[in-house]
Amino acid sequence: MSIENITNRLQSAGLPRAVNKTTPESPNASAPVAAEDSVALTGPANLQQAMEVLSATPIVNSERVATLKAAIAQGQYTIDPERIANKILEFEQNTT
Repeated sequence: MSIENITNRLQSAGLPRAVNKTTPESPNASAPVAAEDSVALTGPANLQQAMEVLSATPIVNSERVATLKAAIAQGQYTIDPERIANKILEFEQNTT
């Protein structure tokens, strides 16, 4: 599940969306700059509501699993060993 889907579900539950503030790259830039950044901590009620929304979100993408099962059953699922090896190498390089 993508981050956007989780964000949309949290917003549909009435929870506020986080907003990133950016500053211009140079002092001469014409974009407005916020005078002050602030942080708002969620109260226990908002946290509980967020936890309920997240707990209702399935961890497994059932539609994707069904698609893969059907492809395997029909003999149409192919494995690309080179792609798997590259992904393993990429993972190992990013974790060291």
